[in-house]
Amino acid sequence: MSKTGKICFIGEKAVVNPFRVCGADVYNFTPETWPDMAKKISEQDYQIIFITEEVAPYMNKNPEANVVLLPNTASMFFKSGKASLGAEELRQVIIKAVGTDILVE
Repeated sequence: MSKTGKICFIGEKAVVNPFRVCGADVYNFTPETWPDMAKKISEQDYQIIFITEEVAPYMNKNPEANVVLLPNTASMFFKSGKASLGAEELRQVIIKAVGTDILVE
């Protein structure tokens, strides 16, 4: 199956809803709705799936999926040595893209 270039965001409403304006598919995650949501997502051909830290434990490891971990709302502010896993992953992607850490206080 060829990739379509579609992207989606899965996570808590406050983090993912703003990405609707970009035309991305957005899924507001709750543990109760996850089984139905996961089925719906698996039927799509997403090239990149952005998830928040709350979603990570529910995701199956799929080597074909390009999954990017976003920081949750509690860790959106970058403080040296205190970043969550998602915040640190995002920081490393930005450093790789621009060549420097622009998120330092």
